[in-house]
Amino acid sequence: MGAMRHLLQQLRSLESELLEASSEASSGQEWDARLGVWQDKIASSLENVLSSVAAHREARLDAHAEKLRLAERQIEWEYAKLKERKRVFEILERTASPREREFEERRHRMAENEEKLRAERCEIMRREAALLEDRRRLERETQEQALAAKQLDDWRQTLTEAREHAATQAMRIKMSREALERLQVEVEAERRSLEPRSKTILEKEELLARRERDLLLREEELAAKDRELRERGSELGRLESSLERRELRISKRSSMVEDTRAELKEDRDKFDAAKKMFEEKGGFAGLRYMERKEAELSELQKTIDAETQRMERMRDEVERERGIVLEAREHSERLEADARTLRERQNALESRETIIASREEEHLLRQKGLDAQRANLADAESRLKRERETVEDAQRREHERINTLREKAAALRAEELTLAERDRMLSRREREIDAEFRNLEKARDVLKFEIETFERRRSEEK
Repeated sequence: MGAMRHLLQQLRSLESELLEASSEASSGQEWDARLGVWQDKIASSLENVLSSVAAHREARLDAHAEKLRLAERQIEWEYAKLKERKRVFEILERTASPREREFEERRHRMAENEEKLRAERCEIMRREAALLEDRRRLERETQEQALAAKQLDDWRQTLTEAREHAATQAMRIKMSREALERLQVEVEAERRSLEPRSKTILEKEELLARRERDLLLREEELAAKDRELRERGSELGRLESSLERRELRISKRSSMVEDTRAELKEDRDKFDAAKKMFEEKGGFAGLRYMERKEAELSELQKTIDAETQRMERMRDEVERERGIVLEAREHSERLEADARTLRERQNALESRETIIASREEEHLLRQKGLDAQRANLADAESRLKRERETVEDAQRREHERINTLREKAAALRAEELTLAERDRMLSRREREIDAEFRNLEKARDVLKFEIETFERRRSEEK
């Protein structure tokens, strides 16, 4: 009993520490570690208390059975004494006839006493059978308590694994969030850097179109001037200067086309690198993945809160076990009073009725305990079902995320095809510009030849 009181005192101290820590605790891994240590201490204290209670109950039952056996032996000895007295009375009855009536009365009283002794012996045998039944019930309860302790260890292991999984998921989500933020910043910077370049490319294309129109107009002017060469010989100097300026502009335009081609290639390489990095980082689906992981963490936090409530219910169960211990103590006192009152046979029936009533109450309490254990098992099964549904939901969300990534990959491939088509158009336009440039060079050569011919004719005429 002293060891039991010491264990109960330790349990109360652990409960007080848990209440103080819960009122002062801050969120984090330190609170989780302290909560796990206290849960282990409470579980070990509960197991020690239950084992001590079972051992104490079995010892008290053994002592009570020993007392009953001693009482039975005493009754048998008294019965033997009564038989001896009966034999003596029979001898006296045969030898002393004047005292026959007295002997008859004594025989009647002895018969009554024998009936009482038989009834008491039957009652003792019935009580022994009840004690054996109580012992079997106690063994069954001990086995059920061992099974409950094993289930508690399993739930503790599951809770530890869930906490480790939650910590791992939180770290992964944090790393994914940081990587996604960096990728978004890089993509946004790349987009901002590409937008002015695309505008510049469009402006350059418009400028090239205007220059092409100017070249067409100037070609028409050259044709008109070619027709007017014979009539406007005095304007040859101005025509040569205009040809030199046109050659300078054409060379500038060719260098500008080469620069534009190099910028387009550089932008294409940067865009391919950004697209590759965008695909490796997971794309914008990482935000939804992070939100889903945060929802899973909230579900896991709800599961941890449910486990805390279950620990509160276990503490209530400990309080009920404490009440059972107190009732067992009272029952032991009643058994001691019953042992003292065995000699008082007139009050035996009343004491037996009280013992039967107390045992019925204990049976009701044990039945309530079994109902509570069944309810705990049903609760555990429901939690397992919810966890299974959570895992299935996570798998379904993972399939949805994969489908979303596939759709984004298809969109990126379509965008790549569009960019490739645009590159082909630009290359075709460059080839057309090169062809026009070669035609202009040929026209310039023809014009130079005609100028030389015109100068020769003029020199010959002079």
